[in-house]
Amino acid sequence: MSKEIKFRGKSKESGEWLFGYLLYYGITVFIAPIGVGWFDIVGTKRLIKSKFEVIPETVGQFTGQTDKKGKEIYEGDIYSVLGYEVVDGKQTRPKRIIEVKFTPSDLFRLENLVIGNGTVEIIGNIHENPELLK
Repeated sequence: MSKEIKFRGKSKESGEWLFGYLLYYGITVFIAPIGVGWFDIVGTKRLIKSKFEVIPETVGQFTGQTDKKGKEIYEGDIYSVLGYEVVDGKQTRPKRIIEVKFTPSDLFRLENLVIGNGTVEIIGNIHENPELLK
């Protein structure tokens, strides 16, 4: 099974999230929706160029995983997961809040939690909800 390689980024024009291919034109970053070609963005149709321009700091890659509700998990997302802990001889399930980072160890942990635990839930992202990590 191969993982779909796609990205998301926040539109400079509308502030909405765009999903698709990551493209660079000089120092400008674009997210092109799947099915929209590079020529459509920066070719002769320059008028639509800004429609796909994103804020570079908000770009995150799809991890290939989904949370318990089927929502795709991207780099920069913040998720909660139930863990296991023994307190005063009793097993508890404290909730942990974790940011998704695109490192091998973080992706391995996320994949194991999604497959093994089944309680991973996206609760926000670092760009819109940084207070969740406090």
